[in-house]
Amino acid sequence: MARTSAAVGTEAYSQGLADMVEWGRRLPPYRFRILNDRVRHLLDPDGALSDAQDSYERRWLRVSPLLDGMFALDGLLDAEGGACLQTTLDALMGPGPAQDERCVASAGRTP
Repeated sequence: MARTSAAVGTEAYSQGLADMVEWGRRLPPYRFRILNDRVRHLLDPDGALSDAQDSYERRWLRVSPLLDGMFALDGLLDAEGGACLQTTLDALMGPGPAQDERCVASAGRTP
């Protein structure tokens, strides 16, 4: 909320503040962030576009083969690229066995 308010101006954001607080109580954090991003697009489309372009320009991805035949993956993706990669990997990996206790590093995700 603070990020969106700072980007669009507190006066514009404060008109719907009570509604946003209520949505903040109801939604999981990642969905609430999506809602705030949509509000940003509505109230400041040029600023939202500029931020999206900055994120796009900052993205990078490196897949490195290791000596033992495994691969290391490292990078920084914009929201769309990250969502596409996560969806693709989820489809390829499928659910792990119940006894698999390794932790998935993605925020809020468990095996």
